[in-house]
Amino acid sequence: MRVEAAKQAAPGQSSDFAGSLGRAVEREVERAEVAASESRALVVIEPAAAVQTAPVYREAAFLAHLIATREHAPQTRERRRAEPGEAISAYRAAMAMA
Repeated sequence: MRVEAAKQAAPGQSSDFAGSLGRAVEREVERAEVAASESRALVVIEPAAAVQTAPVYREAAFLAHLIATREHAPQTRERRRAEPGEAISAYRAAMAMA
């Protein structure tokens, strides 16, 4: 960011106002220069160490369920979805009652 000093006051302005405004601008310029010279930016000195994580096997239960369903294991038959024809007839029967 570049801060420039204020320009001189126009001939119609009061000299007290222009003088105090000029001093205020000069103080702001000085503050900006000091702030620019005192940078507190974070700088990377060395790359971050690589973190090794253990593999996660979250999908193991899902895969076991798929294998059991494919092999028609007894525990999967109880909650198996109905055939499309059975589902349609159940929906039609429910609609007829309504």
